[in-house]
Amino acid sequence: GNYTVTCTGGSLKANVAGCTRTRCPWHNFAMRAAASSYEMSLGTAIAPGSTVSQWSEAALAPSGVLYAMPVGAAGVLSIHASTNAASMLTGPTLATGLAAISKYSAAVLGPDGAVYGVPSSATQALRIDTATEEVTLFGDAVSGNFKWSHGVLGADSRIYCVPALATSVLRIDPSSQTVSLMADGMLGGELEKWVHAIVAPNGHIFGIPSDASAVLHIDVVAQTVQTLGALGSGTGKWSHGVLGVDGKIYGIPGSATAVLCIDPVAAAGSPSVDASIGLGVIPGGARKWQHGVAAPDGRIYAIPRSASQVLRLDPAAGTVELIGPSLGTSIWKFQQGLLAPDGAIYVAPAEAIRVLRIVPTTGDIRLVGTYLGSGERKYSAFALAADGSVMGVPSFAAQLLRLAPPEVDGDACRAVPKGLNVTCTLGRDCAADLSAAPGGGASSLGPSNILWLVRPGGRCSDAAATAVLPGLASPQGASLASASGARRFELGIPVLGGPSAAYLICWAATAEEVSRDVAELGLFTLRGPVQRLAGGEGVLCEFGVRCEVSLTGVDLTKRTWLILVWSTGPPCGSAEALVASFEGVLNPSRGVPSADGSGAVHTMGIALRGLPGSYRLCWAEASAALDAAGAVPSLQNFSVHAGDLEFVGPLLPSNGTAPGFGLAALRCWAGSACDLMLEGIGLSVADNRVEIRVAAVVPCTGSQVAIRGLVSSAPPSEATGTSYSFGEAEEGSVANLSLCWYSRAAAAAVHYGTLEVFGPLGGGPDVHCILNTPCKLVLAAAAGTVAGVARGGFGAANRLVVVAGGASSCAASPTTLYATAPGIFAPSTDGTTYSLGTPMAADLAEAGAILGSYRLCWSRTGEEGTFGMNLGALTLHDAGCDIPAVEDAQPLRCRSAATNSAVSALRHAEDCSPLCAASFTPSAAQLRCTYGALTPPTFECLESCLYAPAVNNGLDHSSCAGMVHDVACPLQCPVGTIKSGDLVCKDGRWAHVPNPQITESHLQFDVPRCYRGCGRPASCVAGTPELMHGDTCAPQCANGATATDASELLCRDGQLSPPTFTCAQACQAAPLVANAGDLSACAGLASGRRCGL
Repeated sequence: GNYTVTCTGGSLKANVAGCTRTRCPWHNFAMRAAASSYEMSLGTAIAPGSTVSQWSEAALAPSGVLYAMPVGAAGVLSIHASTNAASMLTGPTLATGLAAISKYSAAVLGPDGAVYGVPSSATQALRIDTATEEVTLFGDAVSGNFKWSHGVLGADSRIYCVPALATSVLRIDPSSQTVSLMADGMLGGELEKWVHAIVAPNGHIFGIPSDASAVLHIDVVAQTVQTLGALGSGTGKWSHGVLGVDGKIYGIPGSATAVLCIDPVAAAGSPSVDASIGLGVIPGGARKWQHGVAAPDGRIYAIPRSASQVLRLDPAAGTVELIGPSLGTSIWKFQQGLLAPDGAIYVAPAEAIRVLRIVPTTGDIRLVGTYLGSGERKYSAFALAADGSVMGVPSFAAQLLRLAPPEVDGDACRAVPKGLNVTCTLGRDCAADLSAAPGGGASSLGPSNILWLVRPGGRCSDAAATAVLPGLASPQGASLASASGARRFELGIPVLGGPSAAYLICWAATAEEVSRDVAELGLFTLRGPVQRLAGGEGVLCEFGVRCEVSLTGVDLTKRTWLILVWSTGPPCGSAEALVASFEGVLNPSRGVPSADGSGAVHTMGIALRGLPGSYRLCWAEASAALDAAGAVPSLQNFSVHAGDLEFVGPLLPSNGTAPGFGLAALRCWAGSACDLMLEGIGLSVADNRVEIRVAAVVPCTGSQVAIRGLVSSAPPSEATGTSYSFGEAEEGSVANLSLCWYSRAAAAAVHYGTLEVFGPLGGGPDVHCILNTPCKLVLAAAAGTVAGVARGGFGAANRLVVVAGGASSCAASPTTLYATAPGIFAPSTDGTTYSLGTPMAADLAEAGAILGSYRLCWSRTGEEGTFGMNLGALTLHDAGCDIPAVEDAQPLRCRSAATNSAVSALRHAEDCSPLCAASFTPSAAQLRCTYGALTPPTFECLESCLYAPAVNNGLDHSSCAGMVHDVACPLQCPVGTIKSGDLVCKDGRWAHVPNPQITESHLQFDVPRCYRGCGRPASCVAGTPELMHGDTCAPQCANGATATDASELLCRDGQLSPPTFTCAQACQAAPLVANAGDLSACAGLASGRRCGL
């Protein structure tokens, strides 16, 4: 049947459907004193004593039969506790060889009532049909020895087996009779990786590491396998796992020197692993403790294998201690133990000679019962039978071992109702149907019955533990009878309370018996969300940021709904509740439940409009919230106050029908401070900001606007987060702007309102005035009016100020522009035209003093300190200079150095470079305008030389083609020649510039030419060097003769001049003249020379 065993305080209470309280062995038995014990007996021989382990642990079938899995035996052992007898079931041939001594490691009762064997060295899973005792094998053959060490039934009704030598988790599906592998090939390594599997309260499965260096974690919902922790190397570290009353799993130390603690749901929501409990207390050594059992007081007792004493763990205190007498030095004393209904722990002997009994309430530890001999591993495990007896499963022993439960003293009891578990949902009708247990004493069901709920952890006998759940009647004494004799208790509609699966259902026959004779019928589960209330776990959402509400609770597996209503209005479930409305927010919103039903997430959207403030979150389950058409019907269905939500952001005006859906309008004047004041809830000076953007079809998607004088993005200027300062606009008539509020970076924009800047248009071209010429300024503005005010704001009160020095800001003081005009100007009648007078320059000195740049600043009122709008610059120029028309010049005859543009006139002190047509060059590189005079006054455009010059006897001069005016082309002459000069381009023609090394008399027609040399002619005296054009030499005559008709020879372009000459002999002897002096000096005179007497 459906056993429910509950530990409450000092009592172990078991409810079994169909059992009565007659002789009361089950319903409400108390822990027995140490003197009361089970009667021990040996059953008939079932097999000869063996040196091979025969069977492993057993599972209790619904039929009341225990089935033990074969280890070395040839078949399954069927144990009948009431007769202390057993038989071996025949079936398919099981494993042989090495596999024959380790066939199956564990037995698991499946959801179909069959018992399944976990294959160790066997190649297939084993199934026992407990109705017919037929044994079958199924699943693909998986070879290998010692593959899987243990298995447990998961929350999805499949069996999960942890690997020893296998490299994967084995998954057995009873519904389809198939097996599959998880994390196949990923879990290799150690010999005996994990030895035991435990199902945690959250449905996750954890494997206890023996040789493995980490805990094995199987998420049944996500179907994932992973390892947790870094527990180091070593063999046999932990031998078994026990689920504590605190929901944590504790590993029994084998060779480890600390208890392993696995928290399935740590503070961060993920499992955690710790191996520090008992460090310094637990000694070293291998396989110290074999097994563990949790006692009703919450402490865990470790069964000694090689250790000499029992180890007791107190999870609440996090301490361990060795207790009891020494149990000897044998290395394998005991196997598995269990907690019997008398409150004592009984341990199956391995090498021990008797059963070990541990009484947690007294601390008594002793060997009890029949002497069982000194053989090794006599019994592999103890199993609790349906009649309350403890059965020993033979390992090497030849007989069953039975421990019969003690008789319970007391009077016969009336039959209580059948045990039941009730599940109710917040916001839904809740009822409990009680029926009488068949057989036994007379039924106690009747109109005087009392039913009530006890909070998690409480006891039915404790009146202070009664649960208070608004909407539910507890205790409830009113019930309705049915034709079958059952009673229906209408408990009401729970609307508040802590969802939990651990409430107790308590019953008493009458109100008088509540204090002395109560029955604990089962568990009450309250489904729904845990409240998130303001001041604690309330929800905070910001305008412009995605709003998500995460609910936690119990069994939120169905789609849930939330609706937002005003907290100041009627409560959840009222038809008059005020439903909130936001642009961008789904209301109501549907939640998406987590896979395990422990939570649901409602993505409500991004609030862009609506009223910030406090709201209630009203919850309903999908089946109640939706009508047949899928629409949300009435507000009464949302009766559960699941929490409080506050929206923070700016308060927008009404749009005429709904508050919070309008747009604010900000109007600023050019030249005045542009500030925004807004209201709201939860505004932040650190994170909020307002941006000015171009209006767009989708609000706040346009680009940021750069308005002169204003910042386009402003943070709050005060700690309240309500004031924003954009600066002072230096231009007006700016419209079509959006004010966009942001809660923080990367948030969506909230379209808060619009912005218009009134005043004249700014940013236009600067104003230029010339001396001796009237000067005026005409302002413009955008057309139309807003709220009766013209956008330009023009009027007689306007004023214009001139600020000196070309300042970029209007903060400087006004200045007197020139003698005939003050620094402040009034407009014409229409308010748009300002006459700045005629600046006259009597002479250059006066003109020079007032020329320059000024700043034009405008004020709507003319009051001091209001001239904040910067209209632009005023530049006062002297009379300009026109550039004269020149033949072959470009139409715009000069390029301005100031603007780099082609111009036909210059301002004062402006320079330009003359511009000529193609193939022409200006005669002046720069023109300058000074007080109306151009220097130089004009220029010429001179043509370039487009052809190469012709040079007699010269080399190629094609590189000179295209040279501009006044650029030289050096002559290129062959070796042995000399150039006549160089060529210079002059207005399209080549001009010859003579070589200064050649005398003018030696030039021939002043044309470019390469003059040839004469070499070393024989007609020149000996030693004469090579003659170049223009060089001379003395003529050469033989035998002392001299040239009579040429004193020198001239080289002219390769020819000597004269080409010939006459040689005459010299007078060798001195002349003889009478009465003359000595004439010997005359001897040797050349022909034609005179000798003076």
